[in-house]
Amino acid sequence: MLAHRIPYPPHTGDKTRAFHIARHLSRRHDLTLGFLVDDERDLGGVDALRRLVPDLLFDRLRKPVSLARGVAGLVRGGTVTLPYFYSRGLARQVECRSREEGFDVVYVSSTAMAQYAPADVPLVMDFVDVDSDKWRQYAEHRRAPVSWLYRTEGRRLQSCEGEIARRARVSLLATDVEEQQLRSFASWAHTAVIPNGIDSVYYAPQLEEPSEPAGVIFTGAMDYLPNIDAVQHFCADILPLVRREVPEIVFYIVGLNPSADVRRLGERSGVVVTGAVPDVRPYYARAAVCVAPLRIGRGIQNKVLQGMAMGLPVVASPLAARGVRGEPGLHFEVAEFAADFASHVVRLLQRPETRRELGRAEVFEFANENIFVKIEDNARDRDVFIIQPTCSPVQKSIMELLIMIDAFKRASAGRITAVMPYYAYGRSDKKDQPRVPITARLVADMLTVAGADRVLTMDLHQGQIQGFFSIPVDELTAVNILSRYIREKNLDDIVVVSELGFAKKARNFAEILQAPLAIVEKRRVGNEDKTELMNIIGEVAGKTAVIIDDEIDTAGSLLEAVSALVAEGATAIYSCATHGVFSDKSLEHIEASPITEVIVTDTIPLPAGANREKVTVLSIAPLFGEAIKRIHRGESVGALFSSEVQLVEEMTFWGSHADDEEAQEPPAAEPPLRTACCRS
Repeated sequence: MLAHRIPYPPHTGDKTRAFHIARHLSRRHDLTLGFLVDDERDLGGVDALRRLVPDLLFDRLRKPVSLARGVAGLVRGGTVTLPYFYSRGLARQVECRSREEGFDVVYVSSTAMAQYAPADVPLVMDFVDVDSDKWRQYAEHRRAPVSWLYRTEGRRLQSCEGEIARRARVSLLATDVEEQQLRSFASWAHTAVIPNGIDSVYYAPQLEEPSEPAGVIFTGAMDYLPNIDAVQHFCADILPLVRREVPEIVFYIVGLNPSADVRRLGERSGVVVTGAVPDVRPYYARAAVCVAPLRIGRGIQNKVLQGMAMGLPVVASPLAARGVRGEPGLHFEVAEFAADFASHVVRLLQRPETRRELGRAEVFEFANENIFVKIEDNARDRDVFIIQPTCSPVQKSIMELLIMIDAFKRASAGRITAVMPYYAYGRSDKKDQPRVPITARLVADMLTVAGADRVLTMDLHQGQIQGFFSIPVDELTAVNILSRYIREKNLDDIVVVSELGFAKKARNFAEILQAPLAIVEKRRVGNEDKTELMNIIGEVAGKTAVIIDDEIDTAGSLLEAVSALVAEGATAIYSCATHGVFSDKSLEHIEASPITEVIVTDTIPLPAGANREKVTVLSIAPLFGEAIKRIHRGESVGALFSSEVQLVEEMTFWGSHADDEEAQEPPAAEPPLRTACCRS
């Protein structure tokens, strides 16, 4: 793999994409990663990157020399870009490694690095964006003779891009717009779209309103011309209009390497230029609105995705918004002209309730404990997905979900899917005593009567619960995600341990790890959460035991199994479960136990203030996102699990992968997608 900059730390859009792709490839392939270092401060990331990808090839890029080389290339009738990013040292390293060991395929990130790719090796070309068009945009915002230089660079670089696309087995781009742009001058290109993505767990919504004074935020690398132009445009043309209505507004410009022009903006009253910050999230927390007034740029803008993921309303220019698959007015606001842009910002600053209306519903509880729900958007004939794990407080969670379904039904929604990462009352799935209910069936009936057309959930306590519904149920599983995490730890001599009720999925888990299976035989005592361990069937002595189950509640069964495994001679013990309920003092008991690590998913949030020293939480958000997309488009959800490799590795991209259909526009008749989240 070749990248034009060291992809670590992944704090800019180009580095983030290259980092995740390198991480993805290194997990299953022997990867050699070649890159250039154009900033001495980035050398500190080499050791950290080497822990991820041991085989690194790199060379320093000295900017004065590179710039002189680029100008010489332009004078000779070529481009600035290719000679600027040429390093004789890196070229020799790649050539030597290719001759001595050989490569099966070369993955190139960015146009400038294609010149290093061995001619006799299949090429996967990740253009990301069409850089030649970016130079054309630069030319439109500069005067002669600079505009002529930019326009010339764009024309010559486009010719290079066409030849690279002719050679490549496949050309990857970040958006459909970029794909169409490449095809407009390289019709022979074999293309696919792989969108960019961000970590929606790291960039989680803020639950509290920002403190006064009102803040507006812009993020990005502040030595990048499109970002410089955007903040200059905002300060000169938009901010004065906003200040007429909101005089106390503070504009935060957050990003590394601010240019001299950007630093001068920080001298203005109410404009804060931070430079590089260790964590951008506190600045998002201070802001009420995220802005992206870009007039130059291509592809997907991570600043828009980050703002949306943090729960901030986003006001973007048409250029900044066009790479994001959202609906203006619902997921973000779009404005082209300064007056319109300022009007949107003022409205969002002055009306906190409007900030919450973007894609949200109003849910609150009256003094008499009755729950009220109001849908803030038009839902008529929409495809609605209501996301609600029915965890603590269980009764309130279920009622909120039922009332929300009823509200959408009465709002004439076209289809309603209840997305329940955790299905409460799943253990009450049979009549095993006289005069007891089958509550799992009751919950299924209530969902159906309320108006749900479909249910999407994960790892039910028993598969038979699907039969309680008279509507379709899609049951996802976290077995592949959990097994992948265990496999990457490279544990020695593993044995998978499970109780009888989870044995089928445990067998799949064991097969993925290529490990034997041992069974815990137990029985439940009375109607309380107490079990009595009977026996362990299987050989565990001298082995690393990995206990797998669907949920951890009070951890009574888990701790009894741990005690038995220690007695049988297990050397280390790991516990994996899809749902981490962690009732009562279960986490305290786990901390005091011989368990090495407990791995759960985020179908249920950890209790506030929980001790996480032994607990690892894996996100199932990308898996649910892909399932929602497939349901919306009428595609197969079961196909997600047709291949363990495809499931787990594609999820590694954190929503940045695409299937073949991603390159196509959705059918015109496809109803717009709506998602509501009852609780955070």
